[in-house]
Amino acid sequence: MYKHKCYKIYLSSLDGNYICKLDALDHDVICNDISSAKNGSWIHELKTKNIFLTDIQENTGPIEVLLGADVAGKLITGRREELKTGSVALEAKLGWTLMGKVPRYIDKKDTSMNIVTMLSQEDIPVSSLWDLEMLGIRDTIEQNSREEKEKAVMSHFLETVRQKEDGRYEVHMPWKVDRAFLTDNYELCLKRLESTTRKLEKIGFREKYHEVFREWLAEGVIEEIPGKELPVRTHYLPHRPVIKETSATSSMKIRPVFNASAKINNHPSLNDCLETGNNLIESVPAILARFRLKPIGVISDIRRAFLQISLHEKDRDFVRFLWYDNEDSFYVDNCVTSVQNNAELRIFVESATNVMKEGMFDLRGWESSAIPSESTTSPVLGLIWDKNSDT
Repeated sequence: MYKHKCYKIYLSSLDGNYICKLDALDHDVICNDISSAKNGSWIHELKTKNIFLTDIQENTGPIEVLLGADVAGKLITGRREELKTGSVALEAKLGWTLMGKVPRYIDKKDTSMNIVTMLSQEDIPVSSLWDLEMLGIRDTIEQNSREEKEKAVMSHFLETVRQKEDGRYEVHMPWKVDRAFLTDNYELCLKRLESTTRKLEKIGFREKYHEVFREWLAEGVIEEIPGKELPVRTHYLPHRPVIKETSATSSMKIRPVFNASAKINNHPSLNDCLETGNNLIESVPAILARFRLKPIGVISDIRRAFLQISLHEKDRDFVRFLWYDNEDSFYVDNCVTSVQNNAELRIFVESATNVMKEGMFDLRGWESSAIPSESTTSPVLGLIWDKNSDT
């Protein structure tokens, strides 16, 4: 009798569209090495069929995960492509699998190959197991029915929602996969912010857009990130303005819209990692029927309904967004401001330099009480600043 350790294994397709977990027992050697696919006519034929393998050439190594028939059978989609060489490409939810024999005149030693293109994600926090169990989501490969998933999401909501002291309701995000799959997309959101700013300045709505965030900040809808928390691994949401004319006053109303579907390369977006919950569109016909059931129809709406819902603190780092400081730090050609710590200083210097560079302005001569320099004093708008004593 042998004792084996049992591990939770997380597997993901390279495009991030499919993720599953399974139990696996450890073993020193699973099986002998299997050679990767060699370049040949079959690789070109696969490309013409829009099928791409990543495990090619001499990427040999030990087999790290062996999927049993109880798991592998559920991954096959049924799509297959037979190649001229006799090999067969089978599509699985984790990628394409190439099976068959390589022509002997290519390589007499390696006459067979069996390649599965997939990405194994094992660096997952143990805390994720608790989150998934709270959602009632077990192995993804079990293909839970739609009704079961909706019931699990609703159950998770009812178990975690609470009313805070200020009267607002606080909710948790309905994660279907662990937060570790999200990437830090700061650079992407910074570029989106720059393009959004140019658009706002072009149409003359930057100040109105800024006023929305200022109002949200005053009402506690959003919060400014403390400098000490800036280096924390996180995820940002790009945003853009939506402008519409209000019929009552014939004025233009602007509001930010956040894009939770933005992603980098093969990394999943925030929306990819969250359950969608119940499909509320299906309830519309019944509601309209009740609306016309009695003689007097009545309608109303909740002011800023979604802005009144508070998000649990542990989920807030995954819905960060970028915007500018409330105050203008420039006086003519001088940038004068302050930051909380070195991390915030680094981000400010990099961001400000890039923004000014777009307008062909060279932001230079950076000095700070945190940056050593030969000169201990510097002029600041007509005053002398002693950097050593910071006075």
